[in-house]
Amino acid sequence: MKKLFALIVLLLAASACFAASSRLYDSNSYEFQTVRRLCLLSGVLGPTNASPMTESELYHAYLTIEPSKLNNRNYDEYIEIGKIFEDVEMDLDIVVNTNPFIYKTGMQDELDNEEFIMPYRNMPSFLNYGLTAAYSDYGYLEMYFEDCNDEKVNFYNENGQFLKHDKTVYNSSFEYLLHFSDGKLQTSKNGNKPVDKYGHTPSIARGAISGDYISLIIGRTKQSFGAGYTGNILISDNFRFQEMLQLAFYNSKFNYRLNITHFDAQNPDGSHVGGIFSGDQTNRIVHRLQFEPFKNFRATVNLAIVMTSTSGFDIRFLTPMMFVHNWYNFNEIIEINGNDEANNGMVVEVETMPLPGLRINGQFMLDQIAQPGETTAVVPNAMGFLANISYVDSYKNFDAEYFAEGFYSTPSLYLNKKRNGSEVDWNRDWIVGYGRVMSENHYSGHPYGPDTMMAAFGAIFDFTEINVKSKNIVEWKKSGEQTKVMNTEFINEGKTPTGVAETRISMRSYNEWQATDNLSVNLNLGISFYENFGYEEGVEKTIPQLAFGLKWTIL
Repeated sequence: MKKLFALIVLLLAASACFAASSRLYDSNSYEFQTVRRLCLLSGVLGPTNASPMTESELYHAYLTIEPSKLNNRNYDEYIEIGKIFEDVEMDLDIVVNTNPFIYKTGMQDELDNEEFIMPYRNMPSFLNYGLTAAYSDYGYLEMYFEDCNDEKVNFYNENGQFLKHDKTVYNSSFEYLLHFSDGKLQTSKNGNKPVDKYGHTPSIARGAISGDYISLIIGRTKQSFGAGYTGNILISDNFRFQEMLQLAFYNSKFNYRLNITHFDAQNPDGSHVGGIFSGDQTNRIVHRLQFEPFKNFRATVNLAIVMTSTSGFDIRFLTPMMFVHNWYNFNEIIEINGNDEANNGMVVEVETMPLPGLRINGQFMLDQIAQPGETTAVVPNAMGFLANISYVDSYKNFDAEYFAEGFYSTPSLYLNKKRNGSEVDWNRDWIVGYGRVMSENHYSGHPYGPDTMMAAFGAIFDFTEINVKSKNIVEWKKSGEQTKVMNTEFINEGKTPTGVAETRISMRSYNEWQATDNLSVNLNLGISFYENFGYEEGVEKTIPQLAFGLKWTIL
């Protein structure tokens, strides 16, 4: 902790000398998406594919836009979005909004989290309140609380043995007040299923300090590394929040990130081990190095490791060389001290733009890297691929982005086969979660996990003059039984898919109308066709889904 405190003090001093705006933006924020779209329309790649990022870093991308290549409507957007980068001496905002949403889907109790048209991580809370504070160019603080339900459903196998409790089932964002049970509208007090709310827990609590070429971000936030449409290989936005510390250095040609994310140590049933930040700590450390020699080409190498440490901050996190085997994969059974066991991986990303508006992105992950002589019991050298191609164009009254994407993962991607005694030790896998708040065990990479083949195509429309956005996607997915890793203890090194393969074809449409500055309306529609549903031979299902809601900003 002393080392971490000293690092923060040094960075604060550096930030005071080289101050720049520290306001934070996520990859799905309006500001980030607008700068990205204008960059693509003008023939440059735009912001780095990693978020959150500070306003200072986003400004570097804004400066690469060539306004002479934009039409009149986009040029007006370019001028308008540029105003966010103007200096503000003091900014303090209190935010209160409500999100009454209703979800309707067939076979709700049998769907996995990621099968919902709005996965749990994306379902808005009924009430959201918090504040943002910025002082000149020196710092930024943001904190939000949520009031919503977190109902857990227990799962058992055919023999009645407990498997997991990581599915959230509810039919509205205000179900902690009212919900349907046994065909009746009931309150949370008289319903058959108790409903918890976690309004005491901030879903976002983060701060940042930034210079023109350096930033430090710390806190509870969402994260994403990559330009995928369905997810990313290394870090997807698969959690309602993640606890992280990130140090970044950047300019127009170079971008380096040291990202340290803390997770609860997991028991096989998904519960956490020990108290908050006590005992062994599970951490994911990523060294992300990006070079952009040209405005239309960039290459990125991510060196990553999932490991357990007795410290929330270990000085060894700071060097990428620990990736090369300060910890090893020698044994299937974890050694007594546990310090020589980890799960390391490398992700290479390449992105290019051969023509204005036409972007090609590829991600390749090599997981469980092992040297000759290390045991094959830990399933070394598992692989994953993700690639997409997209085209952005501007029309008289709207902008459009067309895309196609493919994803493939071997049955052992993200897994480690480490055992602590007789139990599978999830802490060495890329399955991590936050058991103390909610049972949210998930792959930190692509949401579909291992043992999957997926192809998708779609279109995103942005009608800027009437404030309507629409994302439409058609997706084919085939997954093997290894995707049910939280239910099983086997590792299959064969070809995808393993066992009985489930096939899904889905069509989804996400639509939002910003009716006023304070009110937006959302309508999401979807239908999925399943073959071998639930990995049961010959079982076919057709499942429609709907999500409808409002967002009203009170303050």
